[in-house]
Formats: sequence, C-alpha cells, structure tokens
Amino acid sequence: MPNESPTKVQQMEREIDALRLLFKRRPIISMVIVLWLIGPVFYAVYEFVQRRSIQKENATLKQELSETKRDRDAKGAQLAPFLATAELRFPDAPPDKRLELLLNRLEDAIIQVEDAARRMGSKMILSEDIRVSMINRLKHQPSLKVDITAALESV
Repeated sequence: MPNESPTKVQQMEREIDALRLLFKRRPIISMVIVLWLIGPVFYAVYEFVQRRSIQKENATLKQELSETKRDRDAKGAQLAPFLATAELRFPDAPPDKRLELLLNRLEDAIIQVEDAARRMGSKMILSEDIRVSMINRLKHQPSLKVDITAALESV
C-alpha cells in the first residue's frame, strides 16, 4: 500500500527520529531547535503565572480601596457636624480654614472656662442681677436642650 499517506503519529515519529539524528550530529543546532519549540510553552506558563499574580494583587488593592473608602465615609460622617458648625460660625473664611478657626475658638473657650473655674474657687453664689442677666441672654439664643449640674453646699 504505497499510496496510503502516513498518519500524523507516524509523521511525528519520523520528525522526532530526525531530531535525534540531528542531535547526534549537531547538538548545538538541535538544542536551539528544541528551545525554539518549547520556548513559547515556557513563555506562556510564565505569562499565566504573572497574570495570576497581577490579578491577586489587583484584588487585594481593590479590597484595600474599598476599606479605605468605608473608613473615609465613616470619618466624614463623624466630621460633618463640626464642618456644619464651622461653616455657620465662619461663613466668610476659606473652606479649608474653617475647621482650624473653629478649633482655635474651642481652645480659647476651654482656656477661658479653666481660668474661670480657677478664679471661682470651690464656692459660687450667683447674685439676682447676674441670674436675671443670664436668663435674658439665654432667651435670645436658639433653644437647645442643656443639662446643667452643680454640686450644692449649704452655707
């Protein structure tokens, strides 16, 4: 049956035999051919590993970004009342300086309260004029629910 064409397996076997013969006669050339044949396989494996590594890193970065956004939003919600207060108190100030101005004002108020507490000593009795004056000043302020506590001593 000389008219039959060889099968793919037979063709492959002949090519491998030819490569073996070439390796015996010219080992360097045959090594180059083998590297040329299997080089793309190694490159494909390398690219696959690199892609997997990049995908994992990308997933990690997306997770970190998501956590950072949640943290930013939570801190923004905590900061919102202070931003609103700063905007009400300092409408003409640049927006990026309002919180700083509010903080300075709070620090000044703390210093004043501490100074007043030191000057008052342990006992404080309000005169009728001061009490009426405080009530009148508070009537003109926007209403807020305030709890005031004091340690009372009998004199």
